[in-house]
Amino acid sequence: MRLGQTSFFHYASNLIASLLGFAATIYFTQLLGPEVFGTYSLIIVVVAWLEFGGELGMTAALKKRLSERGDSAPFLVAGAVSMSIFFAATALIVIAVAPQLTSYIGIDATALILVLLGAKVLQSFVRTVLEGQHKVHFAGALEPLQRFGQSAVQIGLLAAGFGLTGMLIGAVAGIVFSAILGGMKIHLSYVPPAREHFKSLLSFAQFSWLDSLRGRSFTWMDIFVLGFFVPSALVGIYNAAWNVASFLAFGNAVASSFFPEMSEMSSKGDFDQIGGLISDTLAFTGLFLIPGLVGTLLLGDRILLFYGPEFPTGHSALILLVAALLVNGYFKQLLTALTAVNRPELAFRSNAAFISANIGLNVLLVWQLGWLGAAVGSLIASAFALGVTYRYIDDIVSFSIPYHELLRQVGAAAVMGGVIWTILLSVESTTLPLPSYVVTVLLVGLGAITFFISLVTFSPRFRRVVRDNVAPLR
Repeated sequence: MRLGQTSFFHYASNLIASLLGFAATIYFTQLLGPEVFGTYSLIIVVVAWLEFGGELGMTAALKKRLSERGDSAPFLVAGAVSMSIFFAATALIVIAVAPQLTSYIGIDATALILVLLGAKVLQSFVRTVLEGQHKVHFAGALEPLQRFGQSAVQIGLLAAGFGLTGMLIGAVAGIVFSAILGGMKIHLSYVPPAREHFKSLLSFAQFSWLDSLRGRSFTWMDIFVLGFFVPSALVGIYNAAWNVASFLAFGNAVASSFFPEMSEMSSKGDFDQIGGLISDTLAFTGLFLIPGLVGTLLLGDRILLFYGPEFPTGHSALILLVAALLVNGYFKQLLTALTAVNRPELAFRSNAAFISANIGLNVLLVWQLGWLGAAVGSLIASAFALGVTYRYIDDIVSFSIPYHELLRQVGAAAVMGGVIWTILLSVESTTLPLPSYVVTVLLVGLGAITFFISLVTFSPRFRRVVRDNVAPLR
C-alpha cells in the first residue's frame, strides 16, 4: 500500500468517526444540554488518564518491536501479559480513590469507569498490534467502527430515557465492538516469550511511557483542568470545540502511517531515506489544518451553532485549538521520527518538555485568563516542544523543511478564505430561502473544493502525490 494512500485512508477513517461523533453529539447536546455533556466529558477524561496506567508506555514499545524485522510473535504475547498486569493494578487504584473521583465528577460512576477502562485498554492493544504489523489502514478503521457502534447504542438508549448512563453504556459497546472486529485482522502466532522479550519491551517503555502521557496531556489536560475551575456547561462547550477541531487532524494519520516504515529503515541503518520521509511528513501535516484555521476564523461560530444556541460562545476557543493542533502536528511528526530511529531517551526529553509546559501553562492561564487560557496554554506548550524536538532530530537525521510547500498551502488557504469571505458578505446582506445550517454546510464544502483546486494549481509536489496515490488500495 502506498504511504499516501495509507495516510489518507487513516485520516478518512478518523474523519468518518468524527462526523459520526459530531452527529451524535448534536443529538446529545440538543436533548441533554451542555451541562450533562460536560459531566460526560469529565468521565471520558478520567478514563483517558486512567488508561495511561493500563499502558505505561507499553503500546509504543510494542508497536516499535512488532514493526522491526525478525520474529515478533513473542513480543505480542509479552505485551498482552504486561498490559493485563498494568490494567489490574490501575483498577485497584480506581477502587481505592472512588470517593475522590465521585467528588470531582459529581456522580458515582466507578463501576462504569472500570468497565470503560478495560474496554479502552483492550482496544489500545488491538490498535497497537495492527499498526506494528503494518496494517495501519485497519487500525485507522477502528475509530469509525467504534463511533458507529457507540453512536447507534447511545442514541437508542437516550431515546429510551437512559440519559447519561445510556451514553456511558453506549461508549463501552462501541469500544468493544471495534476491538473485536480489529482483533480479527491481527496475525496471531503464539510463541511463549522469554525473559529478554519482556526486558526489551520494558527497556523501551521506560522512556516511551511519557509519550503516552504526552498524548493525553495535549488532548485531555485542558479539559481536566477546566473541571476544577469552570462549570460543567463550559466544559461541554469547550469539548464541543475540541470535537470540531479534531476533524482536521490529518497529521496524526501521517505519523501513524509513516512510523512503521521509518522504524524498519532505522533497523537497516537507512537514515537517508528516513530524512526524505521526515520532509514528506512535514510537507503534508498541515494539509487540512492550515485551511481549517482560515475556515474556523470565518465559519467557526456557525459550525458550533449546530450543537445548540449556547455553543458559539466557544468560537475563540475553537480557533486557538485548531492553531494548537497545527503546531502540535509538526511536533508529533518530529517526535515520531525520534522514536522510529530508536532514540526513546530523546523522545522522553521532548515529551517531558511538552508535558511540564502544558500542565504549568494550563493551570496558570486558566486561573488568570479563564477557560480560554486552556487553549492558549496548549498552543504555547506545543510551540515550545516543537523547538526542543527539532533540535534533537536535526542532530541525528539530515532532512529539509519544505518551506515552499508550506507557503503554497498557505496561499491556497488564502484563496479559499477570500472566496468564503466574499460569499459571506453576500449572504449577510441578502435574505436567502435556505436555512443557516444548509448555508454553513455549503460554505464548508465550497471551501474544501476551492482549497483543493488552488493547491493542485499551485503545487507540483501535491499534484505528484495525488497522481501517485490514485490507484486502488492493495
